[in-house]
Amino acid sequence: DFTMSAENVYISVRMLNSAVEDILDDVANGRRVSDGIELGFTAGGEKQDNSVEYPELIYDGPFSDARKDKCYHGSEQLGAITEDEAKLKFAELFSLENVHVLGMSSLPEAYEMEGMLGQASVYASMSVQGGMILNLLVAKTPGAVHLSEKESERLAIDYAERLGYHDLVPVWYNADAGVAYVNLAPVSGDAILYTDLVKVKVALDDGTIMGLEAMGYCTNHHDRDYKPRMSAAAAKSLVSPRLSVSSVRLCVVPDGSAEVLCYEVAGSYKGLDYFVYLSADDGREVNILRVVDDNQGRLTV
Repeated sequence: DFTMSAENVYISVRMLNSAVEDILDDVANGRRVSDGIELGFTAGGEKQDNSVEYPELIYDGPFSDARKDKCYHGSEQLGAITEDEAKLKFAELFSLENVHVLGMSSLPEAYEMEGMLGQASVYASMSVQGGMILNLLVAKTPGAVHLSEKESERLAIDYAERLGYHDLVPVWYNADAGVAYVNLAPVSGDAILYTDLVKVKVALDDGTIMGLEAMGYCTNHHDRDYKPRMSAAAAKSLVSPRLSVSSVRLCVVPDGSAEVLCYEVAGSYKGLDYFVYLSADDGREVNILRVVDDNQGRLTV
């Protein structure tokens, strides 16, 4: 089961680390990669089959890097804006001066723009369809921490709302080096839409929004009408009893190029955080995730 796979991860990582160290020693002693250095796991002098299915490892929240086939539900029904309209909107949204367009990008088609907020540069991608901010980056070095988790989440939600991303709730929080990383997701019925994430970076000294990424929302957001066929209690009963369960909730998650309504069963095992995703239709296991960052972050329930 997944707990045994988790333990096997450590074994394979240690073996991989040892193999890499051997390669570095070889290189340091003058051996070249072109001499035929091989990377393999060994035990008793023989290579082993390491094709174990491990939990997918995550660093910044469930499905934070998920990408489905590009359909752009979130912006395709909106009218196109011109370059001049994009520059004006960018300047007004962020009170910028010296706004200029750096170029164009595709998938989706967007204006790449830059402007100045005092002495700080602000960069953004704005979609041609609807003028939605897809990516935002504000140059800033954060100072001493003053804001709490709740204050950071409120600022992130307010900022996303101002940019046109509505009905969002915080689903993941992590703070590091004076910066909070807040993942937001819309809710459809009782289900969290992990497919439609908006990710916001907040400076913890003064609440400046240092970054935003909304490609998931612009790619996937549309009305859903999913109904679970099994209960949360039934889903919980399907996971290993060794998992100490902290929450069970409905969510929509990517599954290859499609999406599926699941129960997210969150819990811990031997001090590590896991998320098990079971189909709300038939209970099949869709995915297992484990947090691996040193500052693990926290699921927001």
